[in-house]
Amino acid sequence: MDFGDQLRSVDDIMADIRERLQDPRDQHVLPVREDDAQREERGESESEGSENRESVSEEETDDEEQREENVGERQGEMENQKQELLGLVKYWKQVVLKIVEHKHQSERKDQERLQGMRKTVQEAQMEEALKQELLGLVKYWKQVALNIMEHKHQSERKDQERLHAMRKTVQEAQREENVLQEKRAEMEYEKKQALVEVEQVSRQLELSLKDKIKMLCEKEQQIIMQREEIKKEKSKIRKEKEAIRHEREKNEIIQSFREKMAERDLEFLKRRLEKWEGEMIEALEKEWKNIAIERKLVEEKREAIELKKRMEEKELRRQRKKSQDIISVVREEVLLHLKQEPKSRTWRSRLFSPHKKMRDVSSRISAWFSRGLSSEHFSLSDLRETEREIERLKERTEQNEKDMLQALGRESEKTEFEKMQTKDEREALEEKKKKAEKKLRKQRKKAEREEERKERDPLAGSDITREDIAKAIEEILQQNKAAQKKDEPAKRETGRGRLKKKLISAFKKAKAGLKTAAFWRD
Repeated sequence: MDFGDQLRSVDDIMADIRERLQDPRDQHVLPVREDDAQREERGESESEGSENRESVSEEETDDEEQREENVGERQGEMENQKQELLGLVKYWKQVVLKIVEHKHQSERKDQERLQGMRKTVQEAQMEEALKQELLGLVKYWKQVALNIMEHKHQSERKDQERLHAMRKTVQEAQREENVLQEKRAEMEYEKKQALVEVEQVSRQLELSLKDKIKMLCEKEQQIIMQREEIKKEKSKIRKEKEAIRHEREKNEIIQSFREKMAERDLEFLKRRLEKWEGEMIEALEKEWKNIAIERKLVEEKREAIELKKRMEEKELRRQRKKSQDIISVVREEVLLHLKQEPKSRTWRSRLFSPHKKMRDVSSRISAWFSRGLSSEHFSLSDLRETEREIERLKERTEQNEKDMLQALGRESEKTEFEKMQTKDEREALEEKKKKAEKKLRKQRKKAEREEERKERDPLAGSDITREDIAKAIEEILQQNKAAQKKDEPAKRETGRGRLKKKLISAFKKAKAGLKTAAFWRD
């Protein structure tokens, strides 16, 4: 192993130490370059130490009972940690010794090499620098060993402080548990006393309630016996009178009900007529709207026809002007030709007579146009065609005017009413229509509500109200009372007699109300 390799190994060791010193988790460990097996063993020991510390921090947050049980285990763990720290110190001592040995070996080798060769000034300077670096390394490793020992002492102090605090917390927890047990005993004693008192009060209440219930049952039995006796005595007379009264009331109610039904049917027919009137009004309004739409369409058609007529008139004027220009040009050309030709009577007669020469003249004129004598000259055939087109356009315009007049004549009857009306009249009619529509809607809603009411309540739509029924029931009861007074002998006004009378009257009222309700239901 050369001196350069040794220097490289030392540099590598220094780099590893600096990296470990920068890591706050491993400040107490300063590794040296060593074998892979030794590194793995040391990493396992360090991981075990970190796990033990984490377990200690977690166990501090557990319950007080677990703390008491784990005190012994923690002491064992602290001893293990101390042993681990002692092992580390020994390890670093060995490392320092190895470094010193390495230093001595390097010095010996250097001396042997210096004896075998002549040294230059530069080599001597390098040797001195290396010596100084080695001395610095020795000092550094000494300081590292001292730091490890200080860290060991600090960890021992911290462990002792934690044990002291844990003992204090265990004692305080025991005191609190004793206090809680005393309070629980007091609460249980108070609960037992309260339960005894509640049982005594409940027994007293049960006895008093049983006595009261017995008294009430006896009173109820007496009242029931009295009611049964009264019912047996009065049942025959009441049945006969009630049957007669019921038949009489039934006949009267049926007769009044028939009268009301007849009135109701008349009202129903009136409503139907009003409904039909409303529907007719709506249909008429729809027709008026359709008429207005048709009227607008007719006006649009009329405007289109007028526009078409104007265009055709313009076209006619243009064609007439064109034909007049053509005729004037032809006339001028003919006159010029006549002036140039010899003025003989026979030639003129031939020219203006229905003769073959006329065709020659027209052919000449057409030849002039074909030669291009003048752009404003036209042939006789062109003149005739233009005249025919003019006549056709006249016929078309006359036919269109006739069609338009016929259409206007048919629709004049529809448009007369609108011509008569002004804007104010139209607005007034629209407002009246809107008001009539609102009234019709309200009447329809009312009719629908009345029909629903009649379906739900049989008295709806009739003059008979519930107050009238109640009054009739009261009158019947008063008549029954008067009849009972006549039939029954006079009794002494005692407390028992008053009670009987009240019971009888209440029973009669209830029965009469039930009968009336059943009748109206049927």
